[in-house]
Amino acid sequence: MARYRKKPVVIDAVQIRKDTTEVMEFVGEHGEIINAVDGTVSVVIHTLEGDMHAKEGDYIIRGVQGEYYPCRQDIFEDTYEEVTIHNEFTEMTEEECNSYLDDMDEDELYHNLSRENDDSTAFITSIFVVLGLAAVITALVKM
Repeated sequence: MARYRKKPVVIDAVQIRKDTTEVMEFVGEHGEIINAVDGTVSVVIHTLEGDMHAKEGDYIIRGVQGEYYPCRQDIFEDTYEEVTIHNEFTEMTEEECNSYLDDMDEDELYHNLSRENDDSTAFITSIFVVLGLAAVITALVKM
């Protein structure tokens, strides 16, 4: 038996609440709102595997290939954490990040990693998000 680790990916998600405006803007034609008689809200998500149901409090996730699927609130909160940065690095693929790091000379990489300001923190955090810690350590060792 082999062991596997989930790749670090950034996903988009929205939590189902009574006001379903945000959910419907997020899923569009991939979902339908169901308002129950007791006042609870649920959503039917049209997935590649068929229709799946999510209830108020659950999350709807847009996966890395643009697919939508529901996730129970407890599982979502155990698995994901909010990404509070958004810049050009969080939109890069792994190959683009590797290329970006490879194109930097030693002084430029050191400068980016040693600055103590918001841009540097965002840069470092973004690279960690996309590539993971091992790749960043590898880049530092190359210095």
